Amino acid sequence: NNRPLLNQSQLNSYFKFTFVRNPWARVHSWHKNVLNDPIHLKTYNVAPNASLNWFLGFNNQVQR
Repeated sequence: NNRPLLNQSQLNSYFKFTFVRNPWARVHSWHKNVLNDPIHLKTYNVAPNASLNWFLGFNNQVQR
């Protein structure tokens, strides 16, 4: 049965919310995933021992 359980009026009456993952946790997870997957390493041209700073492009910034 693909019939909606709620009509539009009922849906509009509900309070809706969402959770957003911590952006730094997301980046860290992505970095670890790339380092552990040979296909990702090749696709993104990343060295197997790339630091998180390198991965994020911080290596290109001028140090002051």
